[in-house]
Amino acid sequence: HYEVISVMPPSDGAALRGRGTDYPEWMVNQCIKQVPLATLTGIGNLVEETVRGIEDPYDRVEALREMVSTRCMYSLNAPAAPRGRDAATWFLQRSQRGACDLFGTALAMCARIAGVPARVATGFQIGEYDAAVGAVVVRHADAHVWTEVYFPGIGWVPFDIQAAEYYENQSWLALITRGHARWGLQKLVRLLVPVLLVALVAVGALAGVVDFRKLLGLDRPARGGGPTADLTREYTRLWRSLARRARLKPDASLTPREALGAALARLRGPEALKGRLWELSSEYYRARYGYQPRPKDIAALRARVREARGRIRQFRHRPARDRG
Repeated sequence: HYEVISVMPPSDGAALRGRGTDYPEWMVNQCIKQVPLATLTGIGNLVEETVRGIEDPYDRVEALREMVSTRCMYSLNAPAAPRGRDAATWFLQRSQRGACDLFGTALAMCARIAGVPARVATGFQIGEYDAAVGAVVVRHADAHVWTEVYFPGIGWVPFDIQAAEYYENQSWLALITRGHARWGLQKLVRLLVPVLLVALVAVGALAGVVDFRKLLGLDRPARGGGPTADLTREYTRLWRSLARRARLKPDASLTPREALGAALARLRGPEALKGRLWELSSEYYRARYGYQPRPKDIAALRARVREARGRIRQFRHRPARDRG
């Protein structure tokens, strides 16, 4: 038997918007820049499309949460990501089915790519209220994983996707009976709203005031990958070329900076070129995680990365005995 007193941070948009991006340096390094290169390559384009034109960190995370929740379905029976495949990429781009661990990981990686500090937390869901004892009963089956996002002046705030899916598996009447009145009423309203909308659309169509092309989103222009996604692809080609010359098998778990360090440790060549590659790595991080970088700056950096890739033939593989 446990008694817990918790203090919940604010979760409404009014309190979380406008908090700025004044993050500590350690947080930027650990909770923004720590993204495997395979994840950047696999979902960077998707993240960029989702947050395009959105500047506030809270609105970015909300857009990403909506994207993940509508794109993927909760399932305890979903197959695991194949060995060697990036889990977040596999979940969002291929299987689109998984449990709370994949939802939490995917949203955390998306938030980091969008330049917002995020981490994965583990614990328990709300459990079930037992009126007989006047307490909430939490069982092992309530174990849960979710995403936490940092906001200056507030701290870490939970952003959960699967919790809503958990309640979706119960009827609105069962939710109210078990002490979750708010969730139950929300679900009842959601059940009634589509019926009303269908009736309104039908009446509007008959009256000639509803444009079904706009309603279905068919008038929206297609969106491409964008300059930042092109930069990531160019940087990935640079890393793969270095890995081949260093006789390294690409490791999907490495961040771009870690991947560069692993390759250069196995190569002999001009120190000036090594320094240049480290400079390009730092520029890539600033461009990739900065807010709304100018397209012409990204294009110039992409050209410098391409030029550096053409010079890596100056490197030679360093045998293990010479690495010290």
